[in-house]
Amino acid sequence: MKQLRKRMVGYFVLVNTILSIALLVSFAFLAHRQFTNQQEEMIQGQMQVLVDSIDRNPTAKESERDLQDQIEAVSDYFQERISLMDADGQVLFDTEVDENQAENHANREEFMEAVQSGQIETASRQSMSTDQSMYYAAQAITDQEGNLLGVVRISNTVDNLNQIVVFLSSLLAISLLILILITIFMTYYWTNKIGKPIDEIKSVTHELANKNYEARYTLSSYSDINELGDSINDLAENLKAQFNAIKHNDQQLTKLLENLVVGVILINENREITVCNPMANEILGVNIYGNIGRVYSDIIHSSDIIQLVEKAIRKNRAQNKEIILYLQNEKTLDVNVVPIREEEEKNDYVLLFYDITEIKRLEQVRTDFVANASHELRTPITALKGFSETLLDGAMEDRDLLVEFLEIMLKESTRLDSMVQDILQLSRLEQRPSQQGVSPVAVDQVIADVMQVLQQKAESKQISLNLHVKDKVQVLVNQDELKQVAMNLIGNAITYTPEQGHVETEIYQENNEAVIKIADDGIGIPEKDQARIFERFYRVDKARSRNAGGTGLGLSIVKWLVEGMEGRIQVESQLGQGSAFYLYLPFYQDEKDPDMSGIKLS
Repeated sequence: MKQLRKRMVGYFVLVNTILSIALLVSFAFLAHRQFTNQQEEMIQGQMQVLVDSIDRNPTAKESERDLQDQIEAVSDYFQERISLMDADGQVLFDTEVDENQAENHANREEFMEAVQSGQIETASRQSMSTDQSMYYAAQAITDQEGNLLGVVRISNTVDNLNQIVVFLSSLLAISLLILILITIFMTYYWTNKIGKPIDEIKSVTHELANKNYEARYTLSSYSDINELGDSINDLAENLKAQFNAIKHNDQQLTKLLENLVVGVILINENREITVCNPMANEILGVNIYGNIGRVYSDIIHSSDIIQLVEKAIRKNRAQNKEIILYLQNEKTLDVNVVPIREEEEKNDYVLLFYDITEIKRLEQVRTDFVANASHELRTPITALKGFSETLLDGAMEDRDLLVEFLEIMLKESTRLDSMVQDILQLSRLEQRPSQQGVSPVAVDQVIADVMQVLQQKAESKQISLNLHVKDKVQVLVNQDELKQVAMNLIGNAITYTPEQGHVETEIYQENNEAVIKIADDGIGIPEKDQARIFERFYRVDKARSRNAGGTGLGLSIVKWLVEGMEGRIQVESQLGQGSAFYLYLPFYQDEKDPDMSGIKLS
């Protein structure tokens, strides 16, 4: 704005100076011409008066001497210089110069024109006798016969006229100079006053350009500038709203990317990584965050992924492939590469990584389940069919054999029924969204009931069943389901513990969880099998499990039930030394009976 202010002041000064000079020159010219015209009219009038005085005296034109006497007689009445020249231009009389010293005026302009025209003629020039700028008026005088007696001339100095013109011009010049100075001051004052709100608008726009959308213009006394300021403020409000919207969208996008269970990487046309999310780091097992801006193939070393990306770039079309990564743990990824078309034929590419390892595992589990279920169901069905055919072929006649076959058929049908019931229960658990029919349950009372039911089975193997209640705890669960879990775990402990063994059950509180520990000194579980014992139809010792009447679904059901109670189950075991199952359930505190004094063991 300072430069604009200087230019505006400079323009005003230049324009005013040019106009002032033009006005001054025009004034001097017009004044000089006006004064000259006035002088001409005045001296012509004086000449006419002089000629009239000569005409009124009849004797004045009789001779040169009479004319000279007449001129001398009336010259005292005139302030101007009066000269009389004869027909040859010789000065006969002059009121200011000695005629004897005067030069011949025959070649003077006014003399020659007056003689030639017979009228009053004027001229202006530098007088050679007085060395002054003079204005002349001359008139030829003739006698009665028309003979030239002489030329009378009146002259007046022009120096006074020039002085007046110079004085007036100087006065005008001073006035114009003062006017120019006042104009400069007023121009600077008004440009400075107008420049302040303009400077403020400039400052506000500069702040807006620097993303300070809180900057605002304050109103001034200039309505036109205020309209511009209001527009700037409206622009600032719109920019602020748009910026907040963009910022909100960016935050939402960032949160979305950070919380996606899908790995996302964005690369540009130069194959440089520009965006990634934490899940991409986790899935690929590399630090992509610390390598933003680098070429993706320098960070991701999977040849399958690189080939897929290059294929998508080459064909400019989305590509999809399942890829196996051999990291610490083998991972199966569903990888998608999608081009994002932008202007100027430059594309970015989104790399999406879905970790489908668990999905593949579950698919395999389902496949194994179908195969195992078919196999497990086929075994009792085949047995039933085979023994039935044998009996029909004549074995029914042998009573001992008949009884043996019927007992086997009953055992297999019972096992088949148990297997179908377990499969149906698993199916119901998978379809049920959450646990139903929950209520506060005293854990020690449920375990005591289960142990009472299993006491006869334990005694048949001379196994000692012991319950140790360190803390009275209660949980908010379905009592029947908790009883089924305990029945399965304690029943398994009895089944896989040799005769005269021990099964110990402990109940205690740890942090905010109720813990049920069921330990035995039975055959134990090999370490390699411990991670899989909760899978469907998985058996550590298939022959022994089948002989014990197990379906291979018990622990799978237990896990589903425990997780439905928002709990967890763990196993610790050493082969040949026994096993310990730990059941952790959320602890429930009854405000009406905090010490559980109202609960009694059966």
